[in-house]
Formats: sequence, structure tokens, C-alpha cells
Amino acid sequence: MRHWRVVLLVLCGPLLLLPSRAAADRLSGSRFELSEVAHRIEVTLHRGHAHLRVRRTVANPGGKSDQALLSLELPEGAVATALRTKGKDRWFEGELMEAEAAAEKYRELTGIGGAYPKDPALLSWRDQRNLLLQVFPVPAHGQLTFEYELELPTPYEEGRYRLELSGLTLAGRPAVVTARAAETGDRVQLEGQPLQTDDRFLLTEGHTDAPVELSLEPRDVPRLDSELAVASTRHGRWVTHLRSTAAPRLSRVPRGAYLVVILDHSRSLSEETVRAQAAAARAWLSHFPDARVKVLTFDREVRDPTARAPSFVGVPAAARLLDELEPLRRNGSHLDAALKRADELLAAAPARAERRVLVLTDLLTREAVTPQSTHPLLPRSEALVHVGLVEPQGSGVRRIDDHAWSEVVGETGGLVWDARASADPADELDLRDTWEELARPVAFDFFEVHAPGLPAVEEGGSLTGELDGRLEEGEGFTHLEITDRAVPYLSVSGLLWTEPVVRMVRPTEPAGDLWSALFFGSELLDELGEEEMMVLAMRGGAVSPVTSYLAIEPGVRPSTEGLDWHGGMGLGGFGARGMGIGGAGCAMGGVFFDHVAWLRERLEPAWRGCGGERPVTLSLESTLDEVVEVAPRGVASGEEEGKALACLIEAAWELELSSDFRSRGARWSVSLQSAPPPAPAPR
Repeated sequence: MRHWRVVLLVLCGPLLLLPSRAAADRLSGSRFELSEVAHRIEVTLHRGHAHLRVRRTVANPGGKSDQALLSLELPEGAVATALRTKGKDRWFEGELMEAEAAAEKYRELTGIGGAYPKDPALLSWRDQRNLLLQVFPVPAHGQLTFEYELELPTPYEEGRYRLELSGLTLAGRPAVVTARAAETGDRVQLEGQPLQTDDRFLLTEGHTDAPVELSLEPRDVPRLDSELAVASTRHGRWVTHLRSTAAPRLSRVPRGAYLVVILDHSRSLSEETVRAQAAAARAWLSHFPDARVKVLTFDREVRDPTARAPSFVGVPAAARLLDELEPLRRNGSHLDAALKRADELLAAAPARAERRVLVLTDLLTREAVTPQSTHPLLPRSEALVHVGLVEPQGSGVRRIDDHAWSEVVGETGGLVWDARASADPADELDLRDTWEELARPVAFDFFEVHAPGLPAVEEGGSLTGELDGRLEEGEGFTHLEITDRAVPYLSVSGLLWTEPVVRMVRPTEPAGDLWSALFFGSELLDELGEEEMMVLAMRGGAVSPVTSYLAIEPGVRPSTEGLDWHGGMGLGGFGARGMGIGGAGCAMGGVFFDHVAWLRERLEPAWRGCGGERPVTLSLESTLDEVVEVAPRGVASGEEEGKALACLIEAAWELELSSDFRSRGARWSVSLQSAPPPAPAPR
């Protein structure tokens, strides 16, 4: 069957067709075949995370109240942070509870009793990408509306925070989506096109695996921005999250600049190199459209190809001159004379004009010309100087900070560059792009992160190894770690050419609250114990392996149309055992399988047989029906306990999983009880 999807319906604009990943949510009822009749998603894009408010309405065609079972597939990294159900005239907010207690309360309230049916709802954890939402009752021949909220991190790339929307819908049932920016002035885009606050688009099943992308372009942000989140687990450890971003555009090319290009035409350079220098100079000038330019060449003498023209010419004229310039390649390298002439020319430029010099040379000068002998380089004009050591191949530039000339050039605000340039017209666009870095700073070089308390930093290592010490404009850096002490501050620094930029921030409560929740969507989840998880989940208000949301109408109690849990009706025909850590399930055809209960039934006897004398929690990872990882939570306290744990681990590795284990990369946390102590012998 071929699937097609309309994903953008802009109220004030044209209809656009966009592909999306196939839907993954599944809906079933305990008694009847329920359907979804309305689905709305409100997206609020913050700088660094997104908030989704999801409102859904389901309908029951049957003649008796029914339970809705909704298996939710979450976007990567997402966590649920709220639940509410809609009564006749108001909403009822969910309470975050210990998972087992919430499951037991829900089961009690949805059982058979003498009351009129009301509205309990339970939102519980299955794994990091899946939640289970149970709502009762959906009235006979009626509808029920409920809401839940999601938070998820948004990576920062190319000057935008990006959100990929995948899953979130039932097959063939669209969701109406609206999106807005949390910060005034920030702009939202859908698939690269501007999106207004009152625009809507449809998200439904598609014919490709490509998710729909929303993005947020921040405005009026610092050149180097940072955030620090620190959340205590109250067990001597802290969850620490760092974020640093470079502004979408770090600098601007100055308007109305006065420029001098100095080309080395000495014999130490090949003719190919001289032509490459001219191509590089044209690429550099192309970033200064309204500049005034002077071109000088030097060997033993300084020559001015524009001598017959006015003192300075426009960029188009200078580019033509460079294109026509013949490389004479004479003896001599009087760089000092060329610098002196450039200084004289720029000293006469308008007082407020930006003054810059680009020297393209191999710096193979006579012995008398040294950095010390030319210091300062341009004393009269105080112009900024860049020196490019050009190789005639490809395109690219790299700063050199340990060259003999780096210090004296750096005092002007410029740099010495190892540069690549090609005179081939086919390379013109690449050359223009790469040589923009000599027209304006486009990255923080020597980018460093300082955060006392992070082991990698205190041991002399680096958190930014993958960046190679360079943070490009429009790019970001994030790091999440569990630390043994609270990180008091975050300091990030870098150089824009030679200008140092430092940003220091301290942890904030909102950031700590947010990452207490977002931690449950991270790869570090299995590094925390259940008690630590509970602390973070309650602070962040997140559904987790140890917490669930329960929303109930005040006064709700078992009803005349309740579910027969003892008869196996509670979960679409499968009797539920404690939902929380033991409440992970998988929906297929309306039947929910309790994976953790299945594992517990097989591992608990093994634990007792191994001589386990206290409760233990075992973490397992499975891919389909294969066990791929087994690890206990915590460390054995003695030799005998160590032997028992080793015996249990071996038993777990020997499990033959049921075919109901269908997920890839699923993780399960199984709490096992020890054997009860023997009864005392009768006297």
C-alpha cells in the first residue's frame, strides 16, 4: 500500500507537500475498536529545547464505557512532563507519583464498583522512546479529550535550533500542528520556509522515513552564549549539562573600507603561485563590495599598477586589474618598502574609515627585513594587516600563531595564514567562501571550556576535542555528565582573530529543572539508580522508569462500568501487574505485553536459586528477542553476594526471550526480591 501525506496547510498561504516519517502511535480499546477524532499539537520553540502540548480526542462506538489504550512513540530525546483529562466543564491535572503506586491506584479506580464512571488517566513508562497512556472511561457512543506535554532538546546547527517531528500520530490520522517562538523576535521555519504564529500544518503518515523539521532562528543573541544546568540526585552526584553556542553571524564586513592589496612578485614564487595570489586577492575583495582599493606589487621595488587611476579605485576595477596583472617575477623582496607605501596611502584615508592590508607573500625576505625591524608594521595608519602564505592548490585558510611574524602582525589585529588558492575559474566559488575568513572572523579559535568539577577538565583533558579547538559561527557545543560534585560555574572562551571573548555563567534553577527531566531521554539514563532517578523525575516532573502521571477527577471511585482486571480485561485482554518499572508494555493489535513482569517471573527464581539474600535490580538491554546486555545496579557488598550476582547474570544471559520482545535497543530494569528468611524452628 502506498502512503501519501499533506503536511503543510498555511492559513494565509499556499498548500505545500512535505514528506514525513510513518506514524508510530497505536490506539486500542479494552472492549471496542476506538478511533481518534481530533489531534492537535502546539509547539513552542525555546533556545535549546522545545515544548509540545498534545491534545487528542478519542471516540467509542460501543454501547458501554471503554478504556482507551494509547501506545506513544516519542521523538528521540523527548520526555513527558504533564498529563490532564477534560471533564464536563474543566480540566483535571495529573499528579506525578511513584510508578507502582500510580498503577495500583489507577487499577483500583477503574475496577468494577457502584459509582458513576468518571475520568482517571495513567501515563507510564515503557522505554525511552515509548510511553503507555490509559484513559477511562470513554463513554458509550461518546468522546473523551486528554492532553499531555513533552519536552525535548533541540540541537543547534547552522545558526538554528532544530526540531525533528517524527512519530506522534496514528497511521492515517493527521495532527494539526502550530508552532511559535518563545522569545520575541526569534523566527520559526518549517522545512526552511518562514512560518507565522497562526499558520497550521498537518502531520500524518507519509511515504518516506524523513521527519518533518521545524527550526528556530534566534535574534539579538550574544556572540558567545552559554547555559549551565546542575541538578543534584541527593546521593552525592549531580547531573550537569553544558551548552555553548556561537551566534549565527559573529561579525560583519566593514562598510566603506579602504584596502591595500600587496602582492609578492619576487622570483622565489612560481608563476602559478603568483597567479593564485591574484585569484585569492579577488576572492577577498569580493566581500567588500563598496570598498576603495589600492593594489601594490613588490620585488626590489614597489610598483603601483593603478598609478594612473585615482588614489583608490572601486572593487570591480581592482578585480579587473588583478585579472589582467602579468606576473613579472623579478629579484628582490622589499616587503618593508611595500608596507611603508601602504601605510602612507592609508594614512590619507578618511578618519573614520576601516583600514586593512592584505599581504600575499612567502615571507622569504632579505635578512635585514625581520619582524623586529618592521615593528610596528603600519605606525601612521594603524591598519589591520593579514599575511597570507599562498600555495597554488585548492582553497582553504588556516591561522598560524607560531610563525616568526605572528606576533608583530597580531598587534595590528590581523593574523598570518597558511592559505590555499587556485587560479582555476572552476574553483572561484569555493575560493570566495574560504577567503571570507580573512574579511571577517567566522569562528572562535582556541575555543575552551572551563567548568570546575568536571573530571575531564580537572584532569587536564578537554571536553571539546571533537571541535579541534574551533567553534564555527552558527554552531554549538553541548555536554552532559554525571559528576561527583556540583559545578559552580561555566566559563567558555575563544579568539575572534586576535580579540579574546569570554563568557561565564552560573547554574540556574530553570535549567536545572529542565535537565532533571531531559536526562530521562539521554544516553546516560542507566548510570543512575532508582532512588537517584526518583529525585530527578520529581524535580523535572517527568515520566520515568520510577514515576508515572495519574490524573483523576476528585471523588472518582470504581464504577458500574469498570474493567474486570481479574478477568484479564485491563490491558486489552492482558492482566496488568504493577506498572512503573514493571509497567513497560508493547501494543500490537490491542494486546499489551508486560515485558518486565515476564522477565521478573523468570529471573526472581533464579536469583533465589543463586542464593540472593537481598533485593537487587538488574538492567537488561534487548534487540528484538535477543538479550544483548546484562548488568546489575550497584556493586556487591561481599564475596558471597558477588558470587550470587555472577550467578544471576549468567542466568539472565541464558534467557530465551518471548517473541513479544519486538523493539530494537530496548532497555529493561527489573527489580527482584530475595527469598524470605526461614521461619524459626519451633521450640
